[in-house]
Amino acid sequence: EWMRPIEITIQQDQEWGITLTAENVTPTSATIKCTQSGGEPTGELQTGSRYILETWTQEHGWQEAPCYAEVYWTAEAWLIPKDRVTEWEVKWERLYGQLSEGKYRIGKEIIDVRDTGDYDTAIYYAEFEIAE
Repeated sequence: EWMRPIEITIQQDQEWGITLTAENVTPTSATIKCTQSGGEPTGELQTGSRYILETWTQEHGWQEAPCYAEVYWTAEAWLIPKDRVTEWEVKWERLYGQLSEGKYRIGKEIIDVRDTGDYDTAIYYAEFEIAE
């Protein structure tokens, strides 16, 4: 077995009640589970296809993983319903190749939309490990 699932939440924004965890992790993909519970978002919570993949090293801390392809993110808005669990499948092999052994985190930008041009954004992370 080359992966050890861990469910560590790095950032939980109390205001919006969002928790991200990474599940079904392989060296090329993961399921990102977004739980919205409580909190006080001022509008409708949304995200999109874009994500950030970072790797941890003792000497440099968190740094963006090296990307091997040009990225063109699509502009759709995915709703994050209140008091529900939403899941997104993320396949990063085309952009980042197969991840080697180590500690990683994936970041998603969450947007609290009140009206056109009236919104707040925050980045949430889910940590995971790839083990040999």
